[in-house]
Amino acid sequence: DSLLSLVGDILDLEKMRQGHIKFSYLPLDLVEFVENSLSSISLLYSNNLDFAYRIHKNCPKIIQTDETRLKQILFNLFSNSIKFTQQGQVTLDVQMFDGLIEGAPALQFEVKDSGIGMDEVDIQKLFSRFYQTNQGENKKPGTGIGLSICKQMIELMGGKISASSTKGVGTTIRFYLPLSVPPHYAGNSNQKENESVTEKPVVPEEFRYRPVFLCVKNQVVGQILAESLTLDHSIPTTNLAKPNEILDSLIEGKASPTHQFDVATVIMEHCFVEKMDWEALSSFQQSEKCKIQLIVVPTKNGHFVNAELEKNFKVEIMSKMVLQSTLAKCIRRGQRSLLIEQLDSHNSIRTSQKVELKKLLMASSMSSPELSPCNLDVLVVEDNKTNQ
Repeated sequence: DSLLSLVGDILDLEKMRQGHIKFSYLPLDLVEFVENSLSSISLLYSNNLDFAYRIHKNCPKIIQTDETRLKQILFNLFSNSIKFTQQGQVTLDVQMFDGLIEGAPALQFEVKDSGIGMDEVDIQKLFSRFYQTNQGENKKPGTGIGLSICKQMIELMGGKISASSTKGVGTTIRFYLPLSVPPHYAGNSNQKENESVTEKPVVPEEFRYRPVFLCVKNQVVGQILAESLTLDHSIPTTNLAKPNEILDSLIEGKASPTHQFDVATVIMEHCFVEKMDWEALSSFQQSEKCKIQLIVVPTKNGHFVNAELEKNFKVEIMSKMVLQSTLAKCIRRGQRSLLIEQLDSHNSIRTSQKVELKKLLMASSMSSPELSPCNLDVLVVEDNKTNQ
């Protein structure tokens, strides 16, 4: 694979030198593209690093670009960051650039790592062909052409690239690409899609959604995930450093007398599961009549099963590389399911009133379009209980 990659890079360099490289601009779903790319990267580099991303809701949902070349740029930038990052994280931030590139609106991509960093001399030569930073004993094998290809590719696409770095802290590389939105997709943005969710009827006062509580080991990743869920997916999320803070935060948020149905979501990394006082959380769930959805994120890619937890809580399992669109759907679907479960088991409410409350719940601001009910019969054929 390394040899094939090297040959491909050399061929690309030669094509660009001769002006023979071609671009194929087609409509592309930005969120889907980023999530697929980072999923592949996390599988290729399944080490001790954490990966996170944020796509701001001011970005268009559909852009027109060369998917293959954009993926090549991201893979080169991430592989370079991973190479010089022993611990911590590599993150991607995508948002609208607050200026213009060549007189046109542009998208800003930022790849940031917590690696060994570089000095100003290396920064000045970073995108030169065949240049390799002088890191002494930290020197890594490579050809020195990956970042040069990125720079030339981005410039041929009408964009710009820059880098900043601090020794011992990490490196940030930003590149900007002029924004092209297919005519029939004009006005179709992540912001508009999320606003369409919040414009739906208000949640009935009988129902209560507590903030999502997030507890992961890497606080940088936790902060990015909490901000993205809160600001880009309209799901209020609190990032906590320790598992014992979860119960304290839940206790602080007392329900009002009008709340008959209460639900909370806890997102926790697997390494914290053993440190959590589950008995106390279960007692809280019963005394406060607050149903809890537990989403477990494996510390490493692998399997997680805990029969005791699954008995007391609604447990969902995510992959180590948390895809935010999948997580947002999981939270909404799980919370809605728990509220309906509470509603169905409530004996003091008339059937007709339950039907009306369910309709309001389905149309409420916490339900998203992709969760709307549909008339489908699904047959699951699977002998493994966990997989079911």
